[in-house]
Amino acid sequence: MKWLAQHLPEEAGMWLADGEDTFFALWQPDRSGDAKGVILILHAEGEHPAWPQTTKPLHDTLPDYGWATLAISLPPTSKIQIPKRAFPVKTTVKTETSESQPPATPDNTSQEATTKRSSPTAELSLSVEPETTTNQRLESTLKFLHDHGQFNIVMMGSGIGAIRAYQFMNAITPQISDEELKKPLEKPIRAMIIYNARNKLPTKSKHYQEWFIDPEIPIMDIFTTNDRRNIKDARKRQILAKQKNAIAYHRVKLAEMSHEKFWGENRLSRRIRSFLDANAQGVEIDNAKIKNND
Repeated sequence: MKWLAQHLPEEAGMWLADGEDTFFALWQPDRSGDAKGVILILHAEGEHPAWPQTTKPLHDTLPDYGWATLAISLPPTSKIQIPKRAFPVKTTVKTETSESQPPATPDNTSQEATTKRSSPTAELSLSVEPETTTNQRLESTLKFLHDHGQFNIVMMGSGIGAIRAYQFMNAITPQISDEELKKPLEKPIRAMIIYNARNKLPTKSKHYQEWFIDPEIPIMDIFTTNDRRNIKDARKRQILAKQKNAIAYHRVKLAEMSHEKFWGENRLSRRIRSFLDANAQGVEIDNAKIKNND
């Protein structure tokens, strides 16, 4: 990610913080003067926040139409295993002693060496859960957007980023159980876009089943036909959407993406812009209320 940061415009690339962890993000604010919202982008496995055929066309064009873009770097799906480190064990004994410190006896020396070898800090082995890291980064990212007056937020996940986006949205979407509460509770994520989504994380044995928990949230499920996995996984989600009565589910099939662009846009970015304008228009605000541009 450091290489990517060095090869992007200085004002676009930045590092966000999550406690002691820092992660790279690509931020493009609205350039139109008529802000509608922001799209938060989660890249696929093996990609980065400025991937040429998916995220880069969105960064290049959506801000010109009122949609800011923010893409963040995500950890790999496999656990990051930090190798064990053996700290050096002191084996020499000083021959000179000060008046305030008694000379070490053979018993004391042996005990000290044994303590150093058996100390719990003598070896360090850490295992980082990638999905925990992902959620922590998304929480920090959401705070960044709120601090910048962005509350009309649409999420987009590509590949395994689709599951990660959905897991986070489901975790933060409020659940209303009070029947006396008549007015609808505004949702932190306005709409969802998934692109060539995988239905299973590599670290999980079972397929993800928590799609369409809130059937009223607009979702655009885009897949390309150049990979049979895309077709197969999209078909399963279509069946699940019908079972869950996802009334705002939009399924879009595209041919294999090419490098050809028209005014900086490709077919994917044009489809996404059309979906955003039809399902999630809003404006930047200061008090967390979304105003529609109807």
